[in-house]
Amino acid sequence: MTLIEEHKSLELVSIIIPVFNNKHLLLDALQSCADQIYKNVEILVIDDGSTDGLSQAYIENNGFSVKYYLTQNRGAGLARNYGLSRASGEYVFFLDSDDTNPKRAIADLVSGISDLDFVIGKSKRCFIDRFGDFNRSEIWKPANFAPGSDLKRCITDTLSTNKLYRLGFLRSNEIFFEATAHEDILFICKLFEATERYAVIDSFVHHWNVREGVRTLSSELTLETLRSRMEVVDSAINQLTDEKLRRIFIRNVINHDLKRYVNCSKNYKKSELDELYFRYKKFVEKYWDYLDADAMPASRKILLSIESIDLTQREFLAVSNRRDSFLRRILRSLAEYLKNEP
Repeated sequence: MTLIEEHKSLELVSIIIPVFNNKHLLLDALQSCADQIYKNVEILVIDDGSTDGLSQAYIENNGFSVKYYLTQNRGAGLARNYGLSRASGEYVFFLDSDDTNPKRAIADLVSGISDLDFVIGKSKRCFIDRFGDFNRSEIWKPANFAPGSDLKRCITDTLSTNKLYRLGFLRSNEIFFEATAHEDILFICKLFEATERYAVIDSFVHHWNVREGVRTLSSELTLETLRSRMEVVDSAINQLTDEKLRRIFIRNVINHDLKRYVNCSKNYKKSELDELYFRYKKFVEKYWDYLDADAMPASRKILLSIESIDLTQREFLAVSNRRDSFLRRILRSLAEYLKNEP
């Protein structure tokens, strides 16, 4: 029996692909599914109300056999939920229409899930220039796969597209996507809150394609996306009852989420800088008890006693782009100012 023949006898995997006005890139995603060495799969394309001519005939005319469903335009999260309601597999895998998978992705994930509720593989961010040529790549969240790493830190990886899930587990625990922007964040927090039966595998299972000039919600670092993101973040923190998960998640918001916006601060207007600072300050104040006092030794009073907005912004932005000890450097800079204030 060949490897491909053996995989045909194993559990069915449902690959759910939501798509909206992306029919040309969808073909690359479908080809990566067709190229999987694990052949016992069903591919569900959930058309989220596309207007670019996508149809079942278009997909079939390009040589792919899928289950195609046309729905009203309600966003990727609810499109994935529709796919979950139609899936027949023992396991389910989510793929975005502009991403692809390595040939061994499903096989390696199925081998790794065993009797667990879900399993996490590596994601590679692939940067593609405006001509469609590969530029460079980087591993997403490599520390999560380091030997001896605490599995709970995987909650910092809020991608839904590098994991294989047991479908019955998702349904029985009612773990679905919310009708909101940044829907992956809430979904992943529900996932980690519901079970400790998960693992990581040392295999690449997802190519996250980042295309030059293509605007996405995750790449648009505007104050508008920050507002919507922080609303989702607060909601996610509220549903986490595991204190260790909360601590890890909150620190990641500071060290990753907020830092990305600060690093783009040169593009903001004065009023936007005001809002950036106050949102940052508000978050730190609210979740101060979850921060590491040893790593951030400055007193809480330092941050709370700042009165000059302009001065605070200068100090804040002066240190925010430095790589080492992000928040500690900010507080230390403010502390030096206060100490020298006549």
